[in-house]
Amino acid sequence: MADKTVLSGIVGAAHVLSDKEVLAEFATDSSFDAGISPVLLVKPHCLDEIREILIAANRDKFSIIPISSGGPHHHGDTVPITEDTVMVDLSEMK
Repeated sequence: MADKTVLSGIVGAAHVLSDKEVLAEFATDSSFDAGISPVLLVKPHCLDEIREILIAANRDKFSIIPISSGGPHHHGDTVPITEDTVMVDLSEMK
């Protein structure tokens, strides 16, 4: 299960979002694929943070969906279809 405290320890609390309105934006896209809201949105800033997120996902058994740009998304590939999914927003990486 995705743990906000664990992910905050990796990327910092300011970079882990759990606001229901923000998360609801990821439940659909312009493809009209129906999905569910992710449980968290995480914004890593370096490769080490991504590695630690992947280790946590494997250990704690939660899904991740990487995104690298703002919406609108079009193909349904960024819409969570399983519970306990974390969106990993790569848009702030250099």
